[in-house]
Amino acid sequence: MWTHLLLAAAQAPAAAQAPVAAAWPRVVVASPDGRHEAVIEKVAEHAKLRDAFARWDLVVSRIESGSRAPVWSCRYPYQGRGRFALADGGLVFAAALEPYQPGQPLLRLHREGAEFAGVRGSELELARAGQRAAEGGPQWIDAAPDALRFAWRTDERGPQLLFTVRGLDGREHALDAARGVLASAFVEPELTVDPLPAVEQGTPLQAPYVTALRGPTHARADQPIELSVDGSFPTPNWYIAGYGLEQDEQDPFALTLRPLAAPPKASVQAAVLQGFRGSPELSGLAPGRWTIRVVGREAQPLEPVVIDVLPAGLVARWQRGERVREWYAHGVLGDAAVGKWRLLDGAEQQALERRRADLPRLPRPSAVRATGVADASAAAVVGEVALGWWSDSGWREWRGAAERLPAWAGALVAALERD
Repeated sequence: MWTHLLLAAAQAPAAAQAPVAAAWPRVVVASPDGRHEAVIEKVAEHAKLRDAFARWDLVVSRIESGSRAPVWSCRYPYQGRGRFALADGGLVFAAALEPYQPGQPLLRLHREGAEFAGVRGSELELARAGQRAAEGGPQWIDAAPDALRFAWRTDERGPQLLFTVRGLDGREHALDAARGVLASAFVEPELTVDPLPAVEQGTPLQAPYVTALRGPTHARADQPIELSVDGSFPTPNWYIAGYGLEQDEQDPFALTLRPLAAPPKASVQAAVLQGFRGSPELSGLAPGRWTIRVVGREAQPLEPVVIDVLPAGLVARWQRGERVREWYAHGVLGDAAVGKWRLLDGAEQQALERRRADLPRLPRPSAVRATGVADASAAAVVGEVALGWWSDSGWREWRGAAERLPAWAGALVAALERD
């Protein structure tokens, strides 16, 4: 009897035996320019361990004359699957994972030896149409080789290096590789003025006399811009109820501000004409040179305010002729004139911060002045250069001949010009 049982077990079909798990593949990814390479592989001391229990390392190397020089490395949470990409410069390694699971990270970024960002499936807001049933779970990534890529884009915050993944529905999911956030999380700000008129319906509003309009020469695109409006009322006891704002149809960077006055509230008040000083705030202005006019009760020859609105993350700008070098707080440096950018590594960013700290906090007005650095034509004069930067006292700028560049600015300029 026992002999028959042993023979039956020996003759059982192979399909009834437990399947042998396929070995996890070693991953090799080159940057688009071919100058860097990333490798995910099992560490040597874990060679005999099962793949799921072994330690895996990510090593990014620079390729020079056929040899490889390690740039950075880290332990990597490899799961034996995924699609990967390496950005030019070798600083950012990205992964897109399947199957689609709302509670699991599907997009991951590693930068210079550490995990920098992760996006869960629920954050992608993927519709059913963007999923395809498959063994192991729903697929969601387009199978084409170019479905994963890095690309530069510029908006109100400045240049962004985006890691984009195209889904099966054709929709692209973009992760900002410099800031570690989904690009879709950014909402373009709306052009507004505060305060808007706040009175009861039917209350008559009139324009007061306006005698002055003041504002800063420079502002950040992500912060409200405070203006100062002076004027007077033609009738006693009126008050400023708010402001109207109009954008020129022919010139989107031209605005008209209209102070609006309301009659006195129901109370006993002195019949005395009064002046006013208002502080309206503008929000949602895109980077560029804005011209703002104010209109009061009668046409008055008031000069408009011209404000250079700079991208939100801009730290410093160096201009030599038509070349414009910009440095951003999220670790980006490049030539704004041609739209060529690169990420800074940690050491470069720290070096630039130290050099900026060496700039004078309160430079002499004769040496530094605020003059529309956003106007490229001003610095395009042969032999003239311009260095602008944010300081505790606002935007500062030095202009002059290149050979007269102050010693305190030399180290920062040299770092900004470095490719």
